[in-house]
Amino acid sequence: MTHLFGILNSLSLVASRFDDESRTATIQLQHLSACQQLLDKIQVRLDNAGPNNIDQAKTKFGQKIYKLRKSLTWPFTTGETKELITTMVSQKSSLSLALQADGMNALLDALGNQSIQMAILNDINAKMLAERKERTLRAMKYHEVAVKLRHPESDQWILTCEPFKKWLASKGSKLWLHGIPGAGKAVLSSSIVTFIATKLHGLQEDDCSLIKQLSLSNQRCLLKLENFWKQQRSDKIGGQESLDSTTPEQLCDLIRDMSSYVGNINIIVDALDECGDGRSKVAELLAQLATGEHTNIRVTLTSREEVDIERYLKDFMKASIAADKSDLRLYVHSELARRLEDESLIVINESLKQGIAHRLVNDAKGMFRWVVCQFDHLCELNSDRAIREALQSLPPTLSETYERILDRVNSKSSDTKRLVRRVLAWTVCSPGPLSTKRLLEAIAININDSTLSRDSMTSEKHILKWCSSLIRSTGSPDVTQIELAHFTVKEFLLLKAKPQANDIHDEYRISKELHYAHLAKLCLTYLLFDDF
Repeated sequence: MTHLFGILNSLSLVASRFDDESRTATIQLQHLSACQQLLDKIQVRLDNAGPNNIDQAKTKFGQKIYKLRKSLTWPFTTGETKELITTMVSQKSSLSLALQADGMNALLDALGNQSIQMAILNDINAKMLAERKERTLRAMKYHEVAVKLRHPESDQWILTCEPFKKWLASKGSKLWLHGIPGAGKAVLSSSIVTFIATKLHGLQEDDCSLIKQLSLSNQRCLLKLENFWKQQRSDKIGGQESLDSTTPEQLCDLIRDMSSYVGNINIIVDALDECGDGRSKVAELLAQLATGEHTNIRVTLTSREEVDIERYLKDFMKASIAADKSDLRLYVHSELARRLEDESLIVINESLKQGIAHRLVNDAKGMFRWVVCQFDHLCELNSDRAIREALQSLPPTLSETYERILDRVNSKSSDTKRLVRRVLAWTVCSPGPLSTKRLLEAIAININDSTLSRDSMTSEKHILKWCSSLIRSTGSPDVTQIELAHFTVKEFLLLKAKPQANDIHDEYRISKELHYAHLAKLCLTYLLFDDF
């Protein structure tokens, strides 16, 4: 009986644990019903045999004798007792087995849930790793954007200039192309990549990692990479597979080792000056790659002419990048024809069309970027007279051009100004391009919101209209992204250490410390929405 009570008590605990779960139990109702009937039968016999169950009609002496006999007499016969014991043992065994089965089912369910949770975590980790790889191997996308910006017949001068021909003809050669902001360094480096890819070998999107290209080109290179990976794993505590702590110097040594098994290697790096605080170290490592008597690595770098970069590039051949006048003229006439054809620019007077081309070519000072911004501004004007007046007062620098854009925004409604502020904050502070859908949702969020209001969302057309020349839309027609139009836009918007007094554009400036905190609050607000 004691054992049976313990089993029934355990069943009660298990039942209460899984009351809210829709799991099929091994213990069925008939098992418990049979047990209950047996216990009720025993209880009735025991109650009838109790000393207090006495016929009141008997004399007091007779009652005492009856009570004594009841106390000394077992209510069950020997056969009944054996039958009850056998039945109880059988039911106890059935319930015990069912309880063990339920316990095992519960354990399997728990392990199953753990497997599901681990699968979810692994999926999240895989997505995070894929995003990190995507950020690392984004070079091809930037190359494709630059190719679209390039006119087919431009940039031929770089392919025929002496420094480039010497670089191409020699092993271990090093070339530094430097120029002012907006001179077209990115497009120029893209032209070099396209030339080399066309003349020397094909270029596939999956081959943008130099180490990956080398490992795929040669079996010995692949073996070298595999040995490097095994060595790195063995050096990590606990044999962790992550190579995040691998140093740039180790990777450069690996590239040099792998390069000994292949022919000439061409490394082209654009915008070295935009590598942040570590640009000096990057310049040093890239310079070392092409150093050595028997090296077969050629390196071409493009950047602004900065002192901290130049220090490591003293033995590089140098060529100054300024937009070639013929390239500028070709680009301006081509862009003018394109905008007139799609009617984004409407000019009635034929002589004015020539005047636009002449003025932009002469005032560009070698800056393709400046030309693009002036075209964007002229497209906003509604008459030939307004275009003529604008040509007489073109801002001479990129900074003044960006200020003119913000002046136009300042003349609009508070809603427009708020829209531009939010778009610029998100695009400057984002570690990479934001999908248009994400950006539209982000700029619609307010700190005190509890749900995402679709009425507060704007459109991509409004963003591109009011942030003209400051941002651009990239990607495929199905999935577009919004990013800064040029690195000089980010430099212009980032708050200077000593901001100027009475800066009428101050509300658009970006302070990373303040804006990161504010954007983090907006992200938390979004995660706490009732929509989820």
